[in-house]
Amino acid sequence: MLKKRNYGRFTSFVWEVLAIVVGLTISFMIDEWRDDIKLDDKRQAILSSIRLDLEEDAAWTVNSLKWNTERIQVVTELLDPEIVEASETDSLIHSVRETFSFHGFFNQGYTFESLTMELTTLVTNPELRSALNNYYHKTYEFIRSNERMSYDFAMDRHAYLRSTPFIFPVHIKKNTPRAVIENLDLYQPTREQLLNLTTDPIYRNQLRQLLGDCLSMDGTLNYLLKETSKTIDLVNQEIESIE
Repeated sequence: MLKKRNYGRFTSFVWEVLAIVVGLTISFMIDEWRDDIKLDDKRQAILSSIRLDLEEDAAWTVNSLKWNTERIQVVTELLDPEIVEASETDSLIHSVRETFSFHGFFNQGYTFESLTMELTTLVTNPELRSALNNYYHKTYEFIRSNERMSYDFAMDRHAYLRSTPFIFPVHIKKNTPRAVIENLDLYQPTREQLLNLTTDPIYRNQLRQLLGDCLSMDGTLNYLLKETSKTIDLVNQEIESIE
């Protein structure tokens, strides 16, 4: 009788322990499930933000390609004496001004370094992690390098036009920011001054340099667009795998 009573107590104890263990396990699994949901939500939020940044880069690049194509046409026409001679004065003024404006062709986007630590834990896909690292480090640096070179060329043209008696002798400010130069409309050159400028050997060399820069930029921008699209596809795949 005593043995049966002890056995019953032991059985009851075992069931109580099992109930506690099962309860704790279920509770732990629920907490883990909630943590996974929170982690997935955070991962989705960051990836969606990166996707938006990439899409803005792509849109900016498409606009830059359009602007660059127009620039190539302008420079090509300025290098052709027959086209210059046949052009109206206002058209020549516009074309010449286009040759020393600078259009930054890369959007100011994510600072990838600020995301590196989070992405190490949030992005488990090695292919995507490698693609993001490549895009925000190697591709960004490659594009920035080309952009800086284009900007330096533009500043050289600014400096020459500041010193030339042909056009814009005093109204280009020193240390001009990366934007269209201010106050250009304050000085309207004559047709003779424009024709003198377009036949000036130094300016024509600058135009040839600009044309080469634009052709190189065209390849750079197409490469950027390709890399951006490829990275967007990988980000989309990762987001879909989380949903």
